[in-house]
Amino acid sequence: SSPVREAALVPAEVHDFEQLWDEAPCGYLVTGDDGVVTAVNQTFVAWSGHRREDLLGTPVRRLMPIGDQILWTTHCMTQLAIGGAVAEVAAEIVAADGGRRAVLLSATRTPPVDGRPAQVRIIVFSAHERRQYELELVAARRRAEESEARRAVVEADLHHLAWHDSLTGLLNRAGLT
Repeated sequence: SSPVREAALVPAEVHDFEQLWDEAPCGYLVTGDDGVVTAVNQTFVAWSGHRREDLLGTPVRRLMPIGDQILWTTHCMTQLAIGGAVAEVAAEIVAADGGRRAVLLSATRTPPVDGRPAQVRIIVFSAHERRQYELELVAARRRAEESEARRAVVEADLHHLAWHDSLTGLLNRAGLT
């Protein structure tokens, strides 16, 4: 099929790339090689609670808690410089009110072209529900392990009682045969 025909099938409002950028179901950030935010979409602004003008000019790492700042600086920036991309990095974004939002970050680095500086394009997916699910799974596993430990204790006690007298602790007839 031709691009013209395909374009005719797409509603006119979809061609408004500024709207696509701002109303995307994910956050978008653009930084230079220095990690300073040069562009941000409305979705990220809404999720973070920060004003757009406060985000612009801010190092992206400053939007993360300290552990994630270290991960971003030591792992992600290195991978972007060497390989040009990172994918599905689990992190948190610190909101303006101090709350945290679990996110997955993927980023690509575009090299400098025709005098234009390099850019790092970051896509931010909300991972709040995923993180909640993971925490529930960890809690369920912990409960299952605790239950298994209790079962093993009860089984050992029953085994002991089957072979030993409950008053004296000595071997009973089953244990003497």
